[in-house]
Order: sequence, then structure tokens, then C-alpha cells
Amino acid sequence: MPQCVWTYDAVDVELPEPPKKRRPEGVIGEETPEHVTAMCASSASGSLIPTALLFKGVRIAAEWKSRLSDVDQENVALLVNNSGLCDPLTLSKWLKTVFLKKVQVRPVVLILSSVYCQPEYYGFIRTAFDEQIHIVAVPPKLTSVRLPFATNLHAAFQNAWYEGLDEELLKSPAVPLSRAQVVEAVMPAHKFFLGDALVNAFRDCGLFPVSPHVAAQGKIELPVAEDEDMVEITLLQPPSPETQEAIAEALALFARAGVSEIRAKRLLRNMDVPGIY
Repeated sequence: MPQCVWTYDAVDVELPEPPKKRRPEGVIGEETPEHVTAMCASSASGSLIPTALLFKGVRIAAEWKSRLSDVDQENVALLVNNSGLCDPLTLSKWLKTVFLKKVQVRPVVLILSSVYCQPEYYGFIRTAFDEQIHIVAVPPKLTSVRLPFATNLHAAFQNAWYEGLDEELLKSPAVPLSRAQVVEAVMPAHKFFLGDALVNAFRDCGLFPVSPHVAAQGKIELPVAEDEDMVEITLLQPPSPETQEAIAEALALFARAGVSEIRAKRLLRNMDVPGIY
């Protein structure tokens, strides 16, 4: 039964860094950008449990969902740990507080990356075994073709979330994004889970219906060029000195606002600024 076949994946994004205090002379180093992780699980029938957003912190505040509608609030769960990235303890907590509360049928199959089946995840594996959740581990080299989220939905979800974050950041580049803004920005990404997207993702992976010979669709395969083929290459022209100077000034402004260079370039590309590669 499709409602008994589930898959799990985690999608993380890098948030703009808060404004930094001036470092004392002689002190060097770079702060690690803050991450937020979306922990997602869906069934082959198309059912989707609330997406758990994992923040770096010690406690959860009610206002983090303040910008969501009543319906959207039901589609989001909140978790915290010391990094904002998934770890063994957090995955166990997600299983107990999110997955088990929403998935009542037993037994079920949970398909995920073998990364989550290493010894340090024993507590998660043990809880799953006790609750009649049968884990199927996919080797890392096969996740891009055998995990539904990784094949068709992971990149689309992450890009849509980044676009939402960028829109919020552009409203006030010098001010760090609030937790409520981050939560609100993830909701447009859920459009990729609507309709038959999840059902098709399971089918494209050959997971349901089971078909070991099915190759995952949605990946673009480039044709192999033969020796006699003529390939036209368009070289990117470097920006003018004036544009380079303007870009350098913009990056410096973003840096003073606590925005990492990677995120700053993404914002400039979204504004169609030439010369950002």
C-alpha cells in the first residue's frame, strides 16, 4: 500500500549573517554562517507530514509562526539544536515528535540515505525498530536516483526557499532576517509538493510501484560529443572596470551588513547585475 511507503530527506539553507562587531586588531577568522534545515517526509500516496524547520538555538518562540495562516501553521513544526543542522539526537526527536504523531499506520517502510544509518544514529534506528518502522538505507552514490526528494524535489524546494529569503532580505539588507521571516519564506516552496509531484517522484525512482529498472527522470543528461562534432562556445565577456568597481562596492556593503559573499552574489544575480559568476 502506498501509504505504508515513506521517504525522508533534509534540505538546509544558509542564512545571512547578523551584523558583525568590529574585530580587534590582529584578530582574524571568519564566523560560520547560520543554517536552517527543513526535515521533510512524504509517502508514496502523496501524503506529506508537517515540515520540521530546525533552527540553531535553545528554545522555540511562538512568534516564529506569527506570519503564517492557520492552515500553514499546521504544515510546519519547529525544532532547535546547537547547529541548525540535522544530527542523531535531533533526528530521533523528529521521529518521536513529528513523524510518529502523524503516521499512525503500522508497519511502514522509511527510505532514507545510509548516512542516517551509521552507528551514531543507533537511538534513531532503535526507536524506528520498536515502532515497526522498517528502515531502507540508500547508499550516498545512489540517492540522486533512488530518493524521491533528491531526484526531483530537493533542488526545486531549496531554490524556492532561497528566493523567498532573498526577497525578505532585499527589503532591508542591513537587518538580519527574523525567525518568522525564515518560516514564512519556506511556504512557497511547498508548491512543489502539491498535486501529483510526490507520487510521480516515487514512481520515477522505481520505489512505488517497485521497478528496479526505472531510471529517475528529471535529471538532464548532456549528450556525449563525438570527435567530429563542432561545438560552439560563447565566452563570457568580463565586466567593464566601472561595473567591477560597482560590484566591489556592493559586496562590501553586504559584508558590512553581515551577508556572506555567496549570498550577496546570489542577490546581485537575482537583480540581473552583469559580471556575477
